[in-house]
Amino acid sequence: MTSHLLAFLLPAYCFIAKKSYLKALSLYVCLCLIIYSFGWIRLYDTPINVILVLALIMSIHLLNLRLFYSSKKEFRFDGVTFFYAVISSVAYIALTSGVLLISLLYSSQLMGYKIYHIPSKSMLPVLLPNDFIVVDTWLGDRSEIGKHDIIVFHHPYKKGMDYIKRVNYVNGDIFLGKVLTPNQIAVIGDNEDNSEDSRHFGAIDKSNIVGKAQWIIFSSFTNGSVNWERIGITLK
Repeated sequence: MTSHLLAFLLPAYCFIAKKSYLKALSLYVCLCLIIYSFGWIRLYDTPINVILVLALIMSIHLLNLRLFYSSKKEFRFDGVTFFYAVISSVAYIALTSGVLLISLLYSSQLMGYKIYHIPSKSMLPVLLPNDFIVVDTWLGDRSEIGKHDIIVFHHPYKKGMDYIKRVNYVNGDIFLGKVLTPNQIAVIGDNEDNSEDSRHFGAIDKSNIVGKAQWIIFSSFTNGSVNWERIGITLK
């Protein structure tokens, strides 16, 4: 029963049971590349796509189980095989989870939550360079965006550029001598002396809003080491 469970949970178990460790390693590398590629081409951005990806991964596990049954007599389930299977299971989970996180950090979004990298000091002290933040892109009609929210938006004049600022002026407020309409907001960086914001390009239309910043998922220092204290901070 243990061998059957391992054959389903561990894609490379058939190779491990046959002591073909190089083939097992090659399969893990291929799976990691597949997971990363799915993230790179943005297949994690909607629930249906996530389900399809999970179904594909599940089919790989089922195929491995089928291979186990078809050549069960060739397998040698002993203490050494079990040891390598356990070690491989831990490595498989760690590798696939890490690759999935990296693909999301740099190129994709997961079910309406997109990850952005902070490159500048315009939002100091709340956000630091090399912070990675989770942004909720499921906003409906944008009516829930209010004053003091931190948002990501498309720059009104620089095509393809997304900025992150804080909403400081909303409907009815006077900004640069004009009263903002219900579809307009004005944004200012928390580090006002080092920020390109609505003081430079004016109020923005709510249709340009990408999403609302939620929390910090990852952060690093300039030397590349992880800034553990910032991970998990809720953005307000």
